[in-house]
Parts: sequence; structure tokens; C-alpha cells
Amino acid sequence: MIDEKKAAQEKLEFMQREYWRVNNGKQRYLRCPYCVTSIGNTKLMHRNFVNCPQFCCPTFARALKAILDRQDEVDKAAQAARNIVRIMKAVEN
Repeated sequence: MIDEKKAAQEKLEFMQREYWRVNNGKQRYLRCPYCVTSIGNTKLMHRNFVNCPQFCCPTFARALKAILDRQDEVDKAAQAARNIVRIMKAVEN
């Protein structure tokens, strides 16, 4: 059971790294860790291109949705913090 949780965590961390590589413009696709048996075997990983309407598997799609939802929450929190700082600066002046 612990090994399964650790493997799932490794795959999610791998997807997060892939997401940031795409987000930073270092690559055009996200590799899927769910379509192969080991993460180290990158040659066999399916590539999911950013604007492609289909993904290689439903597990990949769910994991990507979770990453995007989390990023959306981070963006909302960052915007609120920027608003507070802007208000504080306006009050100081």
C-alpha cells in the first residue's frame, strides 16, 4: 500500500515538472507517466501536446486537471495578495 502511494506521488510530481517545462516554454508537450511502467523510460512515454484536443489516457487528463485547478487557486491567492499590497501603498501615499 505504501509503495502504491509513493509511486502515485512520484508520477504526480513528474507531471508537475512536465507542466512547468511547458509553462516556461522549455518543451511543447507533456509526457504521460501513466502509460508506461517506469518513469525512467522516457522514450516510451506518450506525448500530449498542449493544444491537442485528446490525451493519451483518462488518468493523465484527471491528473492534469488537478494540477490546473491547483494552479488556478494559487493564481487567485496571488491576485488577492497583489491587491492588498496595492491598497496598502495607496493608503501610505
